[in-house]
Amino acid sequence: GALMIRRLLAAILVATLADTSAAQAPDSAQGRSCFRGRPLAQCRSFWITEAGYGLRLSSVDQQTGYRPGGWLLPSVELGGMRNLSSRVAVGASIGAGVLGDAYLTAKPRIRYWLSPTAALDFAPGLVLTGSQEIERVTADASVMFGDRVGITAQTFIVPETTYQAGEPTTRKRLAVYLGLRLGSKLGVGGAAADALGFLVAVGAYFVACGRGCD
Repeated sequence: GALMIRRLLAAILVATLADTSAAQAPDSAQGRSCFRGRPLAQCRSFWITEAGYGLRLSSVDQQTGYRPGGWLLPSVELGGMRNLSSRVAVGASIGAGVLGDAYLTAKPRIRYWLSPTAALDFAPGLVLTGSQEIERVTADASVMFGDRVGITAQTFIVPETTYQAGEPTTRKRLAVYLGLRLGSKLGVGGAAADALGFLVAVGAYFVACGRGCD
């Protein structure tokens, strides 16, 4: 999985370097760093501040009623990207989310500018630590509009156990989460709302349980 991601990133970089000579940066964009992502005509580099919310598409196991990873996927991403040409930007991000348990990821990223205000993002990556219910390889793709809001699909590989004649069989299955992604200032707001919701949930747990919870 990690070797495949490194080879994919290398192939992407080789392909995009050929495009760099076709569109040189104007003087106004040289060295300019932006908070909200824009193509090369406006920005040389930009930040990634995103919050995502996805719902599981694949079906629940009919025998056990159990869905590894759960229904809802909240996640956040922080990183940076650099425009190589008027069409292509590359970078990297670190992320966190909750799939049963909290997890951390590291992802190389590539962005293709469909227009000055629309972009396609692709980010394969590795799950560094956290949830025991997912494998180490992950990937997501998003279509962003104005680098403020977009549609995202996030994928994980999860183990699924089925029972036949009382014997358990575990296999790996692709879990797809489709939903909303917020970027730029909206992403910061979404991440702050996630953090606040987490603190409220933890506080409510301790208040409700008191000394009687395991």
